[in-house]
Amino acid sequence: MAFTIILHKQAYSLQQFVAASFAEPYLMRVQAFLQNWQLNSSFTFYSSGTSAQPKPYLFSKNDLIQSAQNTLQALKLQSEQEHILLCLDVKFVGGAMMLARALILGCQVSLFEPTRNILGLLSKEHPYTFASFVPLQLQTLAENLSLFERIKTVLIGGTYISPELKARILLAKNRVFHTYGMTETLSNIALMQLGVDAGYWVIPPNKIRLNELGQICIQTPLYPQEFVSNDMGKWIDATHFEFLGRTDFVINTGGIKVHPEQVEKIMDEQQLLPIDILYCIAKAKHPLWQEEVVLVSNSKIASLYLDKIADCFKKLGISYAKPQRIICISDWPINENGKIRRGAINEIIENEML
Repeated sequence: MAFTIILHKQAYSLQQFVAASFAEPYLMRVQAFLQNWQLNSSFTFYSSGTSAQPKPYLFSKNDLIQSAQNTLQALKLQSEQEHILLCLDVKFVGGAMMLARALILGCQVSLFEPTRNILGLLSKEHPYTFASFVPLQLQTLAENLSLFERIKTVLIGGTYISPELKARILLAKNRVFHTYGMTETLSNIALMQLGVDAGYWVIPPNKIRLNELGQICIQTPLYPQEFVSNDMGKWIDATHFEFLGRTDFVINTGGIKVHPEQVEKIMDEQQLLPIDILYCIAKAKHPLWQEEVVLVSNSKIASLYLDKIADCFKKLGISYAKPQRIICISDWPINENGKIRRGAINEIIENEML
């Protein structure tokens, strides 16, 4: 079967879709992507902007083809019989690469407007075999598990997967992979199958190493030289690694370096805050320790749990990592992918001297 786009139960060839008239911005962006593909033009994607202003990155069509082929080979997906569900915006690299994979496979791809409730829009007997989601789109997984597990291969990217969501995912019978990658690496360069892998394993021909600072250094055909990321990691064994957090957000408290992402992971695993309280861990200046760990939330109720959090971290032997106080921020900075803009939160704390 040749590459076919399915939209509102209507089938389009690549040429037909590009020539059609659409008013919806997400569909117009798909058209622009396909036009670039036809013309062998370059593609520009912007970083997520969680730590700073989004930056543009330019890639060739051949870059996209190579990246798509690497992922498909790693997942052992080679058949034109695959049917891709595309529910991510192609202006982001995660959505664009799903479209590129459909073009490489020469398979059907069904377009859905990016929305949080995507699972609620699927029919009970849907045909989709391959899809990519961000965690925000899987919040209704419990009531839509049978729909979800009909998708044989699933990628989840964009951000951390909470213990609650992971537990629901593990009830499904399909293959679900948490991805590691970024705009700079054209989507994923490493995968971790939930419930199977101890950590992330690198997709060939990419290679990684950890430098003396613990930063993840990536060798990829996209760049002539090694790409040094702002991500911190550690090896679990000879072939699997763990993502710890970003260098931008490390909190230096009394000479001890604390990764806010790891503190949040512990708090989620230990269920130290009600699930409906929005929060993150950030840093604030301290006269003696240089920086201190703070809990940032949009709810003052979070302060009622500080003692419980402190007791838990003491039992775990990591009292140095506990949040010392709470800071309430009503205007919660989140980007279009649902990621917390940590850089913006740290700026608010510093600029307003909170």
